Amino acid sequence: MYMMLAAAMALMPLAAQADDNIKGGTAGAVPSFAFGLFQDVVSNDGSDIVFISPMSASLALSMTANGASETTQQEMLSAMGFDCSIKEVNEYNRSVMDLFASEPDGVELNAANSIWVSDAFPLKGRFCRKVRKNYDAMVTNLDFADPASVSVINRWCADNTAGRIDRMIEAIDPTTQLYLLNALYFKGLWTTPFDAALTREDTFHGDSNDSQVKFMHNKAYFPYYSGTEGSMVELPYGEEGNFVMDVLMPADGISVDDFVSALDKELLDKLSGSLQTDEIRLTLPSFKAEYETTLNNVLQRLGMKEAFTSSADFSAMSKDNLMISEVKQKTFIEVNEEGSEAAAITSVGMMRTSLGPEPFSFTVDRPFVFLIRERTSGTLLFMGIVRNL
Repeated sequence: MYMMLAAAMALMPLAAQADDNIKGGTAGAVPSFAFGLFQDVVSNDGSDIVFISPMSASLALSMTANGASETTQQEMLSAMGFDCSIKEVNEYNRSVMDLFASEPDGVELNAANSIWVSDAFPLKGRFCRKVRKNYDAMVTNLDFADPASVSVINRWCADNTAGRIDRMIEAIDPTTQLYLLNALYFKGLWTTPFDAALTREDTFHGDSNDSQVKFMHNKAYFPYYSGTEGSMVELPYGEEGNFVMDVLMPADGISVDDFVSALDKELLDKLSGSLQTDEIRLTLPSFKAEYETTLNNVLQRLGMKEAFTSSADFSAMSKDNLMISEVKQKTFIEVNEEGSEAAAITSVGMMRTSLGPEPFSFTVDRPFVFLIRERTSGTLLFMGIVRNL
């Protein structure tokens, strides 16, 4: 008990310092990347559920950017919304990870980074020291020609996502020299849980069809807003409520895709700033989904172009010429009566170049958007759209 108390007390000043750093100017860049990434992925993927982690992508790409130089690095930082030096980006990400380490009761949050290098490929020592210092990255050499290496990397993915993502890599391409990986895992218990006895099937009116799904029901005090732009409810996790799920629905007559295309930091700030806490009857579908996407084209449209070409400059990483061959992300989400569980792995593969007394009703029975974020810092951990269930 004493050791647990001492550890908690030791984290308090660390968390306070991290929070101060996060509120600096660098933090303002992060939402622009999150919303830009989400909007682009959604507009190019008509899947029933699209679910990404901007934070996981940003951490993996920031780590990679430490090995880039000149135009390649500038494009990478700009695409991620940063108008600052790589040193400032590292300091911001270090603070975010320190804040995550001080997770409150009722919330489990883990961010882990690793680099897996072909044993025949040389990485520069200075690059390795920077990613270890700023990202706690584990740097490991493997025999990429050995099929067992795939299992080693996938086991790390499983270990850092509570087993939710256990197969990130199917096979190692002979041209691949290294993988830079970020794992992000979140599990939050609702501050006000749903009663499982009240869960029952009803109709979800999807974009393309109606379906029978399980809906959870709650009658409690929640921050909510309903207006001409749409409606929003904020569901807190844990005792402190710093981590929340926002559920947003477009107004009648506006498609969920059009709503996403207009969703940015300003609109989210406007909606969240208009929230009022009152007793509402909340009806929310329980759901579980896995999603996978390749981000190469999205990132290039956001301006990260040179990194994917033979002109890429990763001379701060290795004396050999390198380019990014693939940026892939896998995610998992489950929302139930107790809370939410979400996980993401982002891999960067690199190769050589050659109202009134009656409670307001908030019924989520049609397409909607959901976010998982940390309120004090504004960090967007996960973003999703549900078109059909």
